[in-house]
Amino acid sequence: MVREGAVDVAVDPGDGRSRGHGLRDEHTARQTLTKKLRRAAIGLGLVLGPAACGTPTGPDGGSDVSITLAASGGFAGVDWQVTVRGLDGRIVGERCRARIACDWLPGQELATFEADDLDGLTRAFTRRGFFEGPADFGRQCCDQLDYTLRYAENDFDRVVTGSEASLSSDIRSLILAVRRFVDEHRARRLQIPPARRAAAPTVQVERTRGSPS
Repeated sequence: MVREGAVDVAVDPGDGRSRGHGLRDEHTARQTLTKKLRRAAIGLGLVLGPAACGTPTGPDGGSDVSITLAASGGFAGVDWQVTVRGLDGRIVGERCRARIACDWLPGQELATFEADDLDGLTRAFTRRGFFEGPADFGRQCCDQLDYTLRYAENDFDRVVTGSEASLSSDIRSLILAVRRFVDEHRARRLQIPPARRAAAPTVQVERTRGSPS
């Protein structure tokens, strides 16, 4: 019996052959099995990719999702940051300087949400190709808002930055999706009627000069 990792392999030394032949046959069987196991491991790695080696390849939309959106610049000097935290179901305002285009205190809980509420938003990140393409779209002049959009989950972490005019349409759509997610759940907490929510303007990333959202 040959033990290879967690696999037990019976080795037949041969019928009526000498012990020397049996040892050689056993050694040959061991080498053959080792090669097969290596080929199987390589094949598994090709199928699973880097994840088979413990390297994160992308998110899976689990509960440990954290989505952060930040904006700065513009004519009025906007500077705010908000995070949607899937782990505890909270939306937290992390930065709001000069109280322009934001109205929260640093660290303030803006709203809460159920885990199912986050599913649509996380799917949008995959659908819009956030995990592929450039991470820095660059900055253009003048008086434009600079955005930072971050998606973190477990060991996976991706950040995309750029000014509003340089961002792709997909990234701009994701920025709007995050803001709408935040605005909708804040409106629920504040008990704003649905009709008024629909009429309330959400942030427009195409706007320049940092007009309030």
